[in-house]
Amino acid sequence: MKARHALIVPVGLITFCSVALSASSDALDEIVVTAQRRAERLQDVPAAITALSGDSLNQLRMQGNADLAAHVPSLSFDVLGPGESTLAIRGLSTAYGLAPAVSYYINETPLDIRTDGFSGAPDVDFFDVDRVEVLRGPQGTLYGSSSMGGALRVLTAQPDPKAFAVNAEIGGSSMEGGGAGYLVKSAVNLPLSADAAIRIVGAYEHVPGYIDRALPADFNVARPKLAVTARHINDADLKSGRIIGVWKPTDSLTIKPSVMISAVDAASNSQYFSNLPPFTTASYYASPQTNRLVIGNLQVDYELPIATLMSSTSVLSRSSQTQSDFTLFWANLAPAFGLPYPPNYPGTDFDTSHNEGFIQEFRLTSPTDGRLRWVAGAYFSRYRQHSTESTNSETFADALGQTDSPNLYSFDQSVIDQQAAVFADLTYKVVPHFEVTVGARYYELRDSLQNNQSGDLAAPNQPLVHAKASGRSTTPRYIHIL
Repeated sequence: MKARHALIVPVGLITFCSVALSASSDALDEIVVTAQRRAERLQDVPAAITALSGDSLNQLRMQGNADLAAHVPSLSFDVLGPGESTLAIRGLSTAYGLAPAVSYYINETPLDIRTDGFSGAPDVDFFDVDRVEVLRGPQGTLYGSSSMGGALRVLTAQPDPKAFAVNAEIGGSSMEGGGAGYLVKSAVNLPLSADAAIRIVGAYEHVPGYIDRALPADFNVARPKLAVTARHINDADLKSGRIIGVWKPTDSLTIKPSVMISAVDAASNSQYFSNLPPFTTASYYASPQTNRLVIGNLQVDYELPIATLMSSTSVLSRSSQTQSDFTLFWANLAPAFGLPYPPNYPGTDFDTSHNEGFIQEFRLTSPTDGRLRWVAGAYFSRYRQHSTESTNSETFADALGQTDSPNLYSFDQSVIDQQAAVFADLTYKVVPHFEVTVGARYYELRDSLQNNQSGDLAAPNQPLVHAKASGRSTTPRYIHIL
């Protein structure tokens, strides 16, 4: 089958800066990472980490998770829809309805939301990103739950009170056998005073469609000839923006508030039938998808005489809506209900998911240059998810003798996931070239779940249940050569 290809042409890349910066061409840029909750050179971190700087992301033209997976060993993903994917590291992932196995961070905010069939880890645009860190798992001591497979951290560029700067990108694309796409991105760094600044970033991208929709006929025919009713139906609009501030009222205190928003509007999903002409689906109804994500974070750093105290407070809201054409579903199900087929029974399935989260972390980090280095902290998170599903077919309901409503299945579920933990990680330099590291984390998990189902396809309701678990994880003690 012939594949579709997109040709992306960068039309413009503009950068303005009030301060001229220069660097020796002979010097190699060092990547500083915070994978172990402290700033360290990448080559000094004794862990399986892949880090890409913002310059590397630009040079490789990497825009999101798909590009990252092509360059990072052991990282893979499954596309759930435009701007949505399920991540896996070393093959570790999770199925529908479970917390992720790979923790996805945007700066200090973990997005450990339960997966569903249409939304997973957001595909954050790598424009104006300082670096991306991929930590292969398990990462239990410093990162806790949802990091059995590892963690992916997207660290955005931060405001700089020293310089005004503007960065802009304009591009276009052409999809073979599809439509045209385009993108506009911009970042502005605004100094407010000698100790305060804000950074404003916005991005818009139109992804061209390439799926054609045909009018369904008899699904039992192996190679039907169907009339195409619409072309390039799966185009999508991706919009995102963020505002990050920094204020340093004293030499010891730094305050960083931030807000990030993301919106995905897809006219249809990208599914197609393999027995039809290339990239063609058969359906009566469109299958639009929408996703909304809002993250607010307040990070406060305070330099104490013996350590740095960090407080990160995050709130997030995420919503998704998806409609699917279920005509093929009813065609397969008709014989089980003793109904004839053909004819077709047009129908739809409508899914919603709304998630709210609160995350608080306190972390105390010792200076890096001491013989004994340590990180200790406390973590709390609470996620609430409300999911619904409604499956409808007027013709199928009429065939069953159900004339009062076209609804054949309804699902309503509420889930609460709560986690509290304390942790510590210590590294001691025995002699100049030998270090010993040990870490421990104590955690307590509380979960509740309840769902109600109705209709001819409904399973028994799940009454409210509560679950609680606690435990301790300890990293093995090891010695490494620096």
